[in-house]
Amino acid sequence: MSVFGTSATPVTVPALDGYPLGATLHRPSRDPPLAFAIVHAATATPARYYAPFAEALAEQGVAVLTYDYRGIGASRPTQLRGFNASMRDWINLDAEGATRWARAYYPGIPLLAIGHSLGGHAIGLCDGSRYLAGAALVSSGAAWIGHVQGAAERARVGTLLRVVGPALVLACGYVPMRKLGLGEDLPGPAFRDWANWISLRRYFFDDASLNAAQRFARVRAPVLLIGSDDDTWTPAVAIDELGFFFTAATVERRQLEQSETTTGKIGHAGFFRREHNVTLWPRLIEWLLQRATQPAN
Repeated sequence: MSVFGTSATPVTVPALDGYPLGATLHRPSRDPPLAFAIVHAATATPARYYAPFAEALAEQGVAVLTYDYRGIGASRPTQLRGFNASMRDWINLDAEGATRWARAYYPGIPLLAIGHSLGGHAIGLCDGSRYLAGAALVSSGAAWIGHVQGAAERARVGTLLRVVGPALVLACGYVPMRKLGLGEDLPGPAFRDWANWISLRRYFFDDASLNAAQRFARVRAPVLLIGSDDDTWTPAVAIDELGFFFTAATVERRQLEQSETTTGKIGHAGFFRREHNVTLWPRLIEWLLQRATQPAN
């Protein structure tokens, strides 16, 4: 049920190194908002995909920032060939910059975060997540390729990451994911991070250079982990493995069933589709509103 009117305004958010990130600020008519929420996107997923959910959350009195990582969507340069943007940059510079910008834009109100897939990883790794009042991670797990469900799907993902993707980086200077029907095009370094981490048994927790376990342990806000039974890329075991590293946080867990939807489909990418606005979104929004009544850490 809509409570407040909303407005959506394009803004430019500086990453920590100054790179301009294309973003949208979704504001409720309520001033000040109950809280400010940041949506951290999944790999190869543009910020505009999350606009319907951001609007629904803003209707409940929460301001929402959606933004694109460098090289993606509104943050894509004119030429992607050879563009030097890695997943490390997305996390260390872009997600961190968005969090710093949000804290400064609405000082003194609770800060929330919603992370989809890689976006959930960013929440765990960001230093700024220490200031969150609550974080919800959707379809976000320890993304080792061995967790992918089904031999055929594992083979498909393995072929993309070990054969097709590297060949395309050499030929094009980036991975044209759009032509593959897999979302937004990816800068070569971002693809290489993905291909490397997914081959490690504990995903990037086995990458000593990232110091991931210690970074996850800084998060003290309540964390909600959401998965779905038909997500072949991030099954329950992968989500639970990721949740293990939130050692200082209170972690809640929800596993969705296809029967909870009107379409019978959720999968890895589907939670934020508008078709789930009356089935899946209300419980998440309720959880976020409850966190908004608590002071930020």
